[in-house]
Amino acid sequence: MHRRPKSPTGRKPGGQKGHKGHSRALVSPERVHERKELKPTECRKCHSALEGEDSRPRRHQVVEVPPLAAHITEYRLHRLKCAQCGVRTRAQLPAGVPSGCFGPNLSALLVFLTGRMRLSKREAREFLVEALAVSVSVGSISAVEARASAALGGVYQQAESFVRTQPWVHMDETGWRQARLRAWLWVRATRKVSVFRVAPTRSKSEAQEQLGPAFAGVAITDRFAGYSWMDSRQRQLCWAHLLRDFEALSQDEGLAGLVGRGLKAQAWALFASWQRYQRGHLNAWNYGRKLSPVKKRVLGLLRLGAALAPSRPSRQCAALLKLWPALWRFTRLEGVEP
Repeated sequence: MHRRPKSPTGRKPGGQKGHKGHSRALVSPERVHERKELKPTECRKCHSALEGEDSRPRRHQVVEVPPLAAHITEYRLHRLKCAQCGVRTRAQLPAGVPSGCFGPNLSALLVFLTGRMRLSKREAREFLVEALAVSVSVGSISAVEARASAALGGVYQQAESFVRTQPWVHMDETGWRQARLRAWLWVRATRKVSVFRVAPTRSKSEAQEQLGPAFAGVAITDRFAGYSWMDSRQRQLCWAHLLRDFEALSQDEGLAGLVGRGLKAQAWALFASWQRYQRGHLNAWNYGRKLSPVKKRVLGLLRLGAALAPSRPSRQCAALLKLWPALWRFTRLEGVEP
């Protein structure tokens, strides 16, 4: 659902008059690299000399980045001739020194720029030239990416194996560009590990591949049909996505709009109870009591919507009735969220 553009308010950009300001939080003392004690030397009124200490001086911190400069180490590998047999031997690089021209920190920076920050290789090259005075070719950046990918392969496989054995996994996908081609970025998120994967398709087979054939946990997903192969008892539908559907349904006219507004109200009631439970304001018993009438009202509204004349709202409500267990899995398994 696309957001509607906001109407102009006529106010100037930025903080408004009367708005409570927010100052930058000071970093902890152990993170301060340098301190400069500034004391007044004379009274600002009578100009008498001042002495002593202020037990609570005002602290003003200035954050600065040191001048960026590449640190270049030259290894001079001597080749010496043996006086006994005449064989020449070349010195070897110390353990841990890369055979290429770029050290691990510079390689990591390059991969961060092109991978996480999505800069093009030419933009990453321009950054290195301008900020660090390091000359690098586009081909060298590709080689660094390939080495980093190979180095991370084992760790990535460990993360994938971990995610596939967890009792619950949040899962989603979004459009992506890979080498100028249309692709999809998938994510599987658990409490400790999140795994991202770029795939050429957004399909049922890809979803199955992401979770693996032995996955026995609960997947928290939206209503994307690519997850329909899963038993509804092995899914938890994301109520944030459902709320968007209910909001769209509430804009319809007649009974369909009434059903949508009712479902939206129940979704907000669910979220309110869930947040109170998470904060410890409700115990498990009272939490269940709060959710019981919500479930009954949602069931009645969905049945009412499914009984409407064949239309998008009726099909949507009927589909949710078929997925009924997936709406409430979070009430039965600790750690699963709505």
